[in-house]
Amino acid sequence: LGLLFCYEGAVSSHGHGKRGILGSTAWLIERGWARVTDETGVRVRASAGQWLMARPGMRLQEFSPEARLLSINFRAAFHTGEHLFHDGLSLVLEAGDHPELERCGRRLERLTKRLFGSGRGGLSMGNRVVLDLADYLILQDTLMKWVSAWSRALVASGLRPTTASANDPRVGLALSFVQEHVQDPELDAGRVATAVGLSFSQLNRLFLREREETVGHCIQRMRLERANHLLMRSGYSIKEVALQLGFRHQSHFTAWFRKQTGRTPTDFRADPLRARYLKGRGG
Repeated sequence: LGLLFCYEGAVSSHGHGKRGILGSTAWLIERGWARVTDETGVRVRASAGQWLMARPGMRLQEFSPEARLLSINFRAAFHTGEHLFHDGLSLVLEAGDHPELERCGRRLERLTKRLFGSGRGGLSMGNRVVLDLADYLILQDTLMKWVSAWSRALVASGLRPTTASANDPRVGLALSFVQEHVQDPELDAGRVATAVGLSFSQLNRLFLREREETVGHCIQRMRLERANHLLMRSGYSIKEVALQLGFRHQSHFTAWFRKQTGRTPTDFRADPLRARYLKGRGG
């Protein structure tokens, strides 16, 4: 469970176009309209007074020129990486039918604005921010209340939460191996299969059955998650991030990142809606 960004206001130019989004997204449209076309081809449009709940993953985002919204992007997933809700998204909900959702969302936005500050309000990309333990726990508690309200609203609309899969232990070993070697540019599905004592086809069948993705897709997804983490939550230069992920040249990393997300690492890092580094610290 983690908050990626939260703000209230007009939509910046960075918000338009094709985006690869790791977490779940909720937009309360205050003015104008917003439209999302997700990777499954589902297109939904929300207007003022409605929530747009977008599916994680690649999507095309469009907004009217006057659009203004409360935007919350967060990660709510099981330890296996499966999102708490996935099937049935994207969708639109009437804000008037779910008043608790707006109350919890605005409380979260006010808190992030107080803790982090911003001309736009909420979390934004910038210098590293370290929270003391008390503020970190308050933020996590407020986020948990938001996720609970969000979950209840989705269930009330007819969606069913994802059931965490009971992975074959060999899948768990493969995931651990990928996590440990994701920075290796030579890592591929065949090497992962060899590491866990299976053939490529056997491991791929296990992944498709239990995770609904191929081993190759898993490697790319984990590599992208690591890239996003380093770009959002570290002081590394883009060249240093590229080296951390096993790319010998920054240009190769930039081309790969653009292919995965639709934008360059520089554009991603410059996006004012991206999260600062959150860290609880005692003492």
